[in-house]
Amino acid sequence: MFSFSRYFLKSLVIVVISISILVAIEAGTLKTMSEIKWLDVLGEGGIFLMTLSWLVAILVSRPAGTVTNYLVLGLLAFLTSSLFDLCDEFVRVSSSNFLSWFESLPAPVGLLLLSYGLYHWHREQMSINEVLRKREYGVREYSAIDPITGLYRGVYMHDFIKHQLEQRQCDFCLAALDLNDFGTFNQHNGYIDGDRFLRNIAELILMNSRLNDLVCRYAGDRFIIYLPSISIEDAEAQLQQIEAAIANLSFKSQQQQTVKQQTVSCVLVQCSDSDTVESLFFNITERFERLKTASQRELRIA
Repeated sequence: MFSFSRYFLKSLVIVVISISILVAIEAGTLKTMSEIKWLDVLGEGGIFLMTLSWLVAILVSRPAGTVTNYLVLGLLAFLTSSLFDLCDEFVRVSSSNFLSWFESLPAPVGLLLLSYGLYHWHREQMSINEVLRKREYGVREYSAIDPITGLYRGVYMHDFIKHQLEQRQCDFCLAALDLNDFGTFNQHNGYIDGDRFLRNIAELILMNSRLNDLVCRYAGDRFIIYLPSISIEDAEAQLQQIEAAIANLSFKSQQQQTVKQQTVSCVLVQCSDSDTVESLFFNITERFERLKTASQRELRIA
């Protein structure tokens, strides 16, 4: 359907109302005050004013378009019937007069147009809701992404593992990596180089992870990898590959043009049926604390 401008629709409403009043007056004779039934005037006038208010609200609030066309034309047709019905209380019209048709015909036609417009308004609103839902979902997901590395944040990993445990999905391991002396590197080279270095580390971890693994930057210089459906031996082998890839990384600082060789501390935790998300992360933290004072290799596996 052709999309009328709101200016055209507003002009059409004014013209139709004006012509309807003039035609009703010209086609009949005015009643005396004693002939007017004011209760009927109140009821029919209320219907006219309410319909007019809906029409004004549509014209003011909605943009031009097909849906607006149907809503306005439908209400305008219904308004025409209610207006002639109201005028009939002030003007005496012969029952054989053609104006009696305008009291009956426009109303059902208007209701059909209005119903069709409401149907398309419903479809329009459903489409808008879907777009808003996707946009809100995108914002929500974006807030879970670490802006420096592009990995998920620790909060997302925490909630994800909690959900897995609630679903009794306990067949996974958690690998955690801490960058050794990264704070010193930041102090000497600045946070710009530090952020670049973290991005390189994140890329190395991703390249050495499986497609169904989930990698996050948990906090600062700590990374955690969710490893589903894997044995502790295979998880250890994968962790060794990541550790070797990071050890072989040669990062050149822009400030001092020095090459950074990075070592990492790693721990590996296997989930059991009795674990909670709190116990898993507490276990990881405890293992790192013990690694600070001991160097036995068995401490990296829990």
